[in-house]
This record gives sequence, structure tokens and C-alpha cells, in this order.
Amino acid sequence: MGRAANVLKLDAVEFLGFPDGKLAESDEQAFLQGVVAFINRRRQSVVFTFPPDGGNFHPDHMAISRITTKAVSGGQCPSVKQLYYTMSEPVKNAGHKITFSVDTKPMWDVKAEALHAHDSQILGIERYFGKLHDFPETRRYESFVIAWEQGVFWPENRRTSLARSLI
Repeated sequence: MGRAANVLKLDAVEFLGFPDGKLAESDEQAFLQGVVAFINRRRQSVVFTFPPDGGNFHPDHMAISRITTKAVSGGQCPSVKQLYYTMSEPVKNAGHKITFSVDTKPMWDVKAEALHAHDSQILGIERYFGKLHDFPETRRYESFVIAWEQGVFWPENRRTSLARSLI
């Protein structure tokens, strides 16, 4: 994780102390408190997480989604105004529309290097993206859907502007 953070030029990486691959089995209250504290230290107005299906049904991803959603929607992170999920087939099939997409091609080399830094995850990453030295045109756009905004799940206004929320 530290190597990937360096590639992405992130200032800091924090681990909440829960074992990789076992988040779904972790003490939920301790996990929730850790996520709440993490978000509140940063006073984020916008939070991104996996969709409820984890994006790929990975138990850790599903647990992160569930706990992050609970932290934000439960009023424990007062600075947060919006929660976005990465778009997934189950979310799309439930009728939710993409709020915005990001073209990853201009930054593919950086993204591929950061992904490659996750040695323990490389098989799953390559299953999803293919070999990292080739740009995956089918994964060019990463899409997000607003899941929660100021107390409302799945707000009707699908045209919510991320830029507006950052001002």
C-alpha cells in the first residue's frame, strides 16, 4: 500500500489495524469507529467507496462499503455532504444512473504503476484490468453514482455536481 501511495503522491496512508481479507469478520463497532475517526480527522465533504456489492463481490470491499455508508449516513461524519459509489452492474441494474465518469487513459501509466505496487493483489487486478502494460479500453472510464447526499439516499437530482460540493 505504501508503494502505491508513493506512486500516487499521497501525503499519508493509514491502516485501521484490521486484517486484510478479514474485514467482514472484524468487530463492526470498532471498524465503524475507525472509519468515522478517519473521515472526521480529514473533514471531508465528499467520500467515495465501493458499492454495496463491493464492485466484484469481494467480502472486504463489501464490508468497507457497508461501514463507510453507515458512518456517513448515520450522521457521525458531519462534514460529509455526499457519498459516491463506484458504479457496478448490480447498482446499474437497480436503475441507478451514472453521476459522472473519469477518463483514466491520460493517467493510465501512473494508475498501472500504482496497481502493480499491490503485489498481493496482482492476480485479481489482472483479472479485472488485464495485463497492466496494455491500456484496457474496456476499462477506460471509471464511473460513479451519488448514493447519498445530505441525508437522502439515492437523491433524485442525478446531475449533482461534484465541483459544486467542493466549493
